[in-house]
Amino acid sequence: MWSRSSQASAFIGNLDSLTSRAKTYLDERAYVAQLTNPYPTLLDRDVVAGWSSGQVQLALYQIDGYHGLLKTAPTWVKVCLTSPDIFGDLANHQFNERTALPEGYVDEQNRQILQQRLDQIDNDQIEDAATLRINDPFSKLLTRSRYQLLAKYKDSELPQLDKAELYLLRNAIYARHGYPFNTAKLSKYANRMGWSRPTRKPVSPVESCNAFFLQELHPAQELGSLGRGVLIRDAALTGPANYVRPAICACLGQPSRHVDCQQHAGSSDKADFHSFVDLIIDLETGPVNQVEWTFLNDNDIVGADLDTFKANEERFYASALDFNVAIQNVLKTAGQDLSTAEDKRGPYWKLRLMLSPQTLAALAQRPGLSSSLAQNVCDSVHRGFEAAGPFIPRTDAPPSMPDPDNPVLEINDKPIEFEALRIKLTQEYIKKHYGIALKSIELAPDSIKMLVVHRSDTSSVASFIESVRKSILPGTQEFEDDETADVNMSTHYVIGPKGNIYSLMKDFQIARHSIGLDRSSIGITVVGTSADALSDKQAIATAMLIRYLKRKYGEVTWLVSDKEIGGFQNSPLWEERLPFTIDPRRDPGATFMAQLRSYVADLKFESAPNPPPLASASADAADGNPENPARPPQLK
Repeated sequence: MWSRSSQASAFIGNLDSLTSRAKTYLDERAYVAQLTNPYPTLLDRDVVAGWSSGQVQLALYQIDGYHGLLKTAPTWVKVCLTSPDIFGDLANHQFNERTALPEGYVDEQNRQILQQRLDQIDNDQIEDAATLRINDPFSKLLTRSRYQLLAKYKDSELPQLDKAELYLLRNAIYARHGYPFNTAKLSKYANRMGWSRPTRKPVSPVESCNAFFLQELHPAQELGSLGRGVLIRDAALTGPANYVRPAICACLGQPSRHVDCQQHAGSSDKADFHSFVDLIIDLETGPVNQVEWTFLNDNDIVGADLDTFKANEERFYASALDFNVAIQNVLKTAGQDLSTAEDKRGPYWKLRLMLSPQTLAALAQRPGLSSSLAQNVCDSVHRGFEAAGPFIPRTDAPPSMPDPDNPVLEINDKPIEFEALRIKLTQEYIKKHYGIALKSIELAPDSIKMLVVHRSDTSSVASFIESVRKSILPGTQEFEDDETADVNMSTHYVIGPKGNIYSLMKDFQIARHSIGLDRSSIGITVVGTSADALSDKQAIATAMLIRYLKRKYGEVTWLVSDKEIGGFQNSPLWEERLPFTIDPRRDPGATFMAQLRSYVADLKFESAPNPPPLASASADAADGNPENPARPPQLK
């Protein structure tokens, strides 16, 4: 017989098992209860009769997803069905990956209605008419992506595209709806195709899911020659030489290259390079055969692209040399020489090729020479885009007023050190200065009430970021475990001299940027010294960022400058307990703030109460040169 202890153990074991099964059952019931059948009633046949095959297939995926029949489906299907941008609130409740649910009469009837629509589309070839006359696989698939799920062509048409074309196809789905891009290549490609527009058109669920599918099919981002553009001008050439440019463009436009020839020149070389093309070629007549290159000037490059461009600048020189050799080899067959002019610098990448009267006469007498010249130019341009194409930077454009209804915002990540040490030091700083013990340094969205604009008092983004990159305040502590260590200054966003926006840390984390208001404000630092006039581009970029933050954090009420923070000393927001001074070099100035406020006047931000006079900078100046990134000016 069992002992009493054995019986007790068995009872407890059985009880645990029953409890576990009960919990599993209740969890399962709770999980099923939160699911939502996307089509709980019978579909209207007349409505479904107007659906495309892509819409029908998505509806079938929704039904399968709800009933737990897509557990082994490709990842893109789940990403599609759970995307709030596509299905709204339903996205969190229509994909069941735990248990199979029985289908009822309505589900069976809806499946039948949807399948009949698919059969009708196939039998009547309803969707084939739009692609019958399209021979190019890329253009055909882009057309299909409007109304069909491209997964249908995974083993037929899609293998005809290489990896770079798959990348371009994915982005073309968004580009034709007017979506902006943060790469020069895609922006110029969209401009040449006539897709750029002031306002965006919505992307359909079928198109969005196709983009997810292409992302899964090939997630890499090749930026070689494909999708590049070149402007070739040959107005000065006459006779048979006129055939050179069309021959070059025909060669570049082959499916294996897909480099576009811009047909019409714009207002200027600078504008063409900025918005449409990646290389400009002028074919001219001259006394001798000569090439002259214009390489990009650093001052004309968008700051966010400058580091990458400088690291790969030699690729542009190598490509130019390759081009020169290719031309020289052709001219040698005609007994002609080629000379090189001194390189120039400018806001574009440009080649000027002059051909002598003797060479033009040879081109007229020997058609094969024209063909060889066009082929060599084509080949060298293609090689140049393959080598240097990924590193062609964006160039600066004249500043334009921010559009309140359609701001185009690009934020570049330049993260500072934000590890356990900075978190610990931030908690200690808040305890010391505000008397508050924090378990987390994350801010609740409704606690962010203010945007504070500072000036970096450095001449470059790099020097400012270096000054705040380390967790410990530079120059005051010798060891990181020093008990007297204080957290370094920081800020959430930085605006470069050319209007580039950089994110240094998460904007919902506490930064040490504004005495007394760190727990209720987001810091925006505009790069410049007290001797610099902050630029229009910086004001516009700051305004665009402010609009973005206002949409993100609706409780933001105040927009103030660094010197204005003292006006909050008697307000409920003020938390500083220790004496402090304000460094006047860190204020962006009244002129900049007036310009900035005019750009966001419709948001109706409140200004700070009257601030106290600024403290003298002489005491801070004794701490060291503010331009030295190791010793930035500090708030005391």
